Amino acid sequence: MDTLDTLKNVEKCKYFCEYCCFGCHNKFNFSKHNLTQKHIQRIPNDTKKMQKNAEKIHQCLCGKKYKYSQGLSKHKLQCHIQKNEDDSPDLKLLSVTEPSTNQIEKLTNLVFDVVKQNQELQKQVLELSKEKMVVTNSNNNNTTNNNKFNLNFFLNEQCKDAMNIMDFVKSLTLQLSDLETVGKIGYAEGISKVFVNGLKELDVFKRPIHCSDLKRETLYVKDEGIWEKENEENTKIKYAIKHIAHKNVQQISEWQQENPGYTDPESTVSEEYMKIINHSMGGFTEEEDETNYNKIIKNVAKEVVIQK
Repeated sequence: MDTLDTLKNVEKCKYFCEYCCFGCHNKFNFSKHNLTQKHIQRIPNDTKKMQKNAEKIHQCLCGKKYKYSQGLSKHKLQCHIQKNEDDSPDLKLLSVTEPSTNQIEKLTNLVFDVVKQNQELQKQVLELSKEKMVVTNSNNNNTTNNNKFNLNFFLNEQCKDAMNIMDFVKSLTLQLSDLETVGKIGYAEGISKVFVNGLKELDVFKRPIHCSDLKRETLYVKDEGIWEKENEENTKIKYAIKHIAHKNVQQISEWQQENPGYTDPESTVSEEYMKIINHSMGGFTEEEDETNYNKIIKNVAKEVVIQK
């Protein structure tokens, strides 16, 4: 009877996991539960892909919330509630992970970001299939009136052997120095540097991106063997940016192995690690993400302007 009563009580919770028979009234704790090894092993693969991205809120057991995990870490050093945690079911997961709070919180944000990116990438694939704008079907406006430059000829003849945009992204080999650079100068400038450096290594006619009008940021992208004018949402460029950023994030575990001192909150290595985590994830809101994308696109456009 005790087991049945416990099950009924758990099911009455605001947030309930049917795979693990775990319930709580706090969304933050439920999100933490969804990332435990026990939960991940029990749920079907299809269900894993559909889990929604949790809000990036760093919250202490005492109820205080912080935008950045670094602030939470400093707060916990002085928080009495955190140190005297009770046996409440809602706090069970936090109690288990306490020995490595810093590391778990950072990896949690990393997993959330990967899930979010996977969902966005699926949407992008659908959009790309609906918004084909083939250059060869465009009208004679591709030829400028000033110097009779034939854009269609330039793209489809002179640049016919150019790389596809995603082949270019896959060819990029990122270093730990790229990850550290993003931590120092921020997401937008750091990812821009990786993108632009990769383009500079290619011959002009091999590049997958060209800009015909810098003022209007008119871009042409080669995708699946076809040159296309980028749409107003810059769908293909953003898609490439997300993949480059994702490749950069994947280096975090290697960086941790190379810098074991990151676990010491008083060390300079730990401070550098916090900056890497915060900046490599991009913005905390859609507005911040959009701002970052626009900065990167502007930086890339300046490097690929067609010399007419």
